[in-house]
Formats: sequence, structure tokens, C-alpha cells
Amino acid sequence: MFITLAAAVALAVLVWVAYGKKRVLALPLFTLLGFMLLNNAFSIRNYYFEYMANSREITQITGQVTDVALTRSDWTRLTLRTCESHGASVNIRVFVYTYEEFRPGYSLTVTGNLQHLSFARNPGGYDEDRHLSSRGISYKIFADEYEFTSLSPSLIRNPVLTMRNFRLRAADVISQVYPERSAAIVKALVIGVNSTIEQEIRDIYRDAGIFHILAVSGLHVGMVAAFVYKLLSILKINNRHAGIITLAVLAFYCIFTGAGPATIRAVAMCSVIIVGKIMYCNSNTLNSAAFAAFLLLVNQPLLLWDVGFIYSFSAVIALSTLTPVIQDVFDFISRGSKRLEFLGKKTIKTYCCGCIAAFLATMPLTAYFFFQISPIAVLVNIVLVPTVALVVLSGFLSVFAGLFSITLASVFAGAAHVLITMYEAVAGFVAQLPLAAMPTGRPPMYVLIPYALFLVALAYLYKAKFPRKFKHATYIAMPTLVLGLLVFWQFAPQPPTITFLDVGKATPPLYRKTAAP
Repeated sequence: MFITLAAAVALAVLVWVAYGKKRVLALPLFTLLGFMLLNNAFSIRNYYFEYMANSREITQITGQVTDVALTRSDWTRLTLRTCESHGASVNIRVFVYTYEEFRPGYSLTVTGNLQHLSFARNPGGYDEDRHLSSRGISYKIFADEYEFTSLSPSLIRNPVLTMRNFRLRAADVISQVYPERSAAIVKALVIGVNSTIEQEIRDIYRDAGIFHILAVSGLHVGMVAAFVYKLLSILKINNRHAGIITLAVLAFYCIFTGAGPATIRAVAMCSVIIVGKIMYCNSNTLNSAAFAAFLLLVNQPLLLWDVGFIYSFSAVIALSTLTPVIQDVFDFISRGSKRLEFLGKKTIKTYCCGCIAAFLATMPLTAYFFFQISPIAVLVNIVLVPTVALVVLSGFLSVFAGLFSITLASVFAGAAHVLITMYEAVAGFVAQLPLAAMPTGRPPMYVLIPYALFLVALAYLYKAKFPRKFKHATYIAMPTLVLGLLVFWQFAPQPPTITFLDVGKATPPLYRKTAAP
């Protein structure tokens, strides 16, 4: 901590002396704030539950159901906000083996063994503690017995629980309107529920490089904001009032879809743009992204290690900084060949360059976290991503119509079902190609850091006033260095290593359940 803080102070002083910008002196203060927030995030909030989790004694916990996760198994997965009878309230992931339907707002009492969240047992395995802790969940429990009381929170008393109940209602409509496989994709695209997607579908989407479309992010938020804003304009509502109403709708939509990191990021950035229009100020993409990241990390510092958080902001920064550089390359190519003149058209150039920029930024992250890359993903995204808007629109219309008539909802669902079927066919075909899902292993830092510096250099030198020869030399030297390190990593002799895999142990009898009659 002290070393990092000292480094932040030294960096701030150097920038101040070199450029005279006193604003950088706030850097040590923000660094100190970050350490304080992280210390609070890692600290034990409830010593009673900590003792029960360590002792593995049977305990009884009472609280309110704040969220219900849809799953493909017979286990119902709940998030329980405990009452304050045993100290500070915490969120607990509860697994209940039942066919009964729970709703957010229920008062629930469960009995069982309270457990700590598990860590990744093997390299690249699922780290339950890291993932759920960043969502504010501290423990888990498999309920041996449970008792609940139905509650009906009103919109005025608790709008968050009301929106989450409506989310479950929307999921019921989707299940009735769409076939099972298509319904799982529509739930992910429209209401942010991706836990019902079959593992086979997850694998082919990931291998084809289009798994990111299943996360509610900028595309979905932008569509909602544009639709609401346009509708209010048609109703002759002035820009300021329309902006305020749109902000409220985005806040409810964020809660409705589960408030994931990518969704919050998109809503925060969109809100900054709308507020700028209300106050007649221009907005900046990087500033908006920084503001969104600041809000997320102040609320939950553990998101700093969340894969979705890292992916989302890396893609946004790349779209803002690298897209102009790649557009210049497209202009150069289009001027040099008559057959490639179409690459210089504004629409094609902007869209294709954005996809390439996002791919360049997220490719090393994919290799680091998932041990593979999919070079063909650029082409697949260029072809398929524009049609996602049609699926989202069709899904929204079918959900809204399904609240009144399932027959009417089926009419609107046709387009989404056809496109989703096409996605599965294309992704399945692409996943079998040689350039899809190429195994890489986890690249070392001496490869990743120069690659990241190369992308930073591209973005910086594009606007910097350096001699052209210096820029060209940098453009040649940096890729050469990265390629050289890649070759060294792949072909340099490595010392023999042995990895011992943890295969776990037999499931305790306590959790071996049989289906209810």
C-alpha cells in the first residue's frame, strides 16, 4: 500500500513539474480512497456469520429475498438479504431444492450449513468468491429446511423489488412464446438472464467470438434511450423534460436487467451524454467512461477484478481511441485500390473499424482469461452484430405484447426466433473453422504489457505532434517487439513443470437430493 501510494505521489509531482497541471495532485488522494474502499470491501462485515461458516454448524437465517435467478436445474437460486438480528445485514446466495416459485420481496427463513464462497481449485477454473463478492454476496447456503411468507411490495415502497418481479414475469412470457433454445437467448438479450443458456450454446458462441452479444450493454441501452427520447420528441415534450424522463427510464431498465457491470457502465455513459444535452454541454467518451468506472468502483471496488468490467471498459476505450487510427488505414487502402474503394465509405469505415478496434483491445484479455483467441471473430461480428438490434426490438415487442396476449406476442417473436436460429447455425459453422477457438494458453506479462503499450502508442501518436519519421519508426518497432516476444514465448525452452489438479471429493450426503414426488 505505502509503495503504491508513494508511487502515485511521485507521479503526480512529476506531471505537475513537467506540465504545470495541479489537477494531478488529486491522484494520491484518489489512490488513498481506493485503498480505504478495498480494505472495507475485504473486511468481515458480520462476525456471527463468519463464525458459523468456519464452524460448519447448522444455523437458521432469516431475511428478505432480493433476487431470484432462473436456472436449468431443479435447484432454485436466491439472493437473501439477512435481517439485523445477528449483526450487520449481508447478502447470502441460497440454494433451495423445490418446485415452488419464489418472488423478490418474500420473507424467507432457511436452515442449513452456512459456507464460504469457494475459490478456483484449478488454473482457469471458476472463482466463485471473486465473482459473487463483486456482486455483494458474502456466503452461500444449501437449505435443508425453509419457510417463507409471501409479500407484495408496492412500487412506491420498493420499486427495485417490483422491477425484479416484473423481470420474472417477462421471463415467463418469453418461455411461453419462444422455443426453449431461442427463449434462453432472448432472456439474455432482453432481460439480462443468461443462466438458462445450455452449455453447448455457450461454447459455440464463445468459440465463434460472439458471446459478448448475450450481455446487456451499450447496444441495448442505446436502443432504449433512443426509442424513449424519440417518442417523447414526437409527443412534443421539450428536450430537458425528455432527457429527465429518459434518465428515469434508463435507471429502471438497469435494475430490470439485473444491473450488471456492463449495463451500469452503459447507463452511466448514456446518462452523462443526456445530462450534457440538458445542460447544453458537449460530452467526451473517455470522460464518460472514467465517470462510469469511478461510480462502479466506489460502490464495489472488487469489480476491479471482474472479467466483465475489464472487458467492457477495454472495448469502450478502444472504440474511442483506436477507431480513428484504423479509419486512416482504411482511407489509405481505399485510395490505393479501385476494387477496395467501398472501404472508404463513411458507414462501412466507421462500423468495421469499430469492430477491429474492439477486437484488438479484447484479444489479449480473451487469451489471458480463457486461454484461446478467435481471429475470425472480427468478420463474424461485422456480419452478425448489426442484426442484434432486430432481435432486441423483436424481443421487447413480444414481451410487451405477451403481457396482454400470448398470441399477439408470437407474431412479434417471429423475427427474433429466425435470427437466433441463424446465429446458432453460423456460430456452429464458424466454431469448426481453423481460425476459431485457437488455444493459446495464458500469455505472460512480458508479452501482454508491450502489446498494451503498442495500442497506447497508436492512440497517442495519432494525435501527437511528432515527426513523421518517428511515428513510422514506432509503428514498425512496437509490433516487431511484440511479435518477437510472442515467438520467444512459444519456442523458447521452458523448464519442466508439473500441475496437480484438484478433482474435489464426493458430494456430501447432505446435498444429494432426490426429486420431489
